[in-house]
Amino acid sequence: MLYIIREEPDKFNPDRWLVEGSESKKLSFLMFGGGLRICPGRKIAMIELVCLLYRKYEIDLVDMNAPLNVESIGITACNELLVKIKPRN
Repeated sequence: MLYIIREEPDKFNPDRWLVEGSESKKLSFLMFGGGLRICPGRKIAMIELVCLLYRKYEIDLVDMNAPLNVESIGITACNELLVKIKPRN
């Protein structure tokens, strides 16, 4: 086996795995996975996130009439969603 020795292996540095000169692929990071192996806790995590955000912040769309810029390649993803976020009083 070939082992690659990285500098400071105990330090958190996700950039160490990037290859110089390469670009990340679009939709390469899907935090909950998809298909048959989708995370079973995905819905509860999203509910908790929404509850946390809406409890502390007011979140509104910048333009309510703007069309959504979505892309569907097996999974539907919103490419851009402009929002205004301000702390609640």
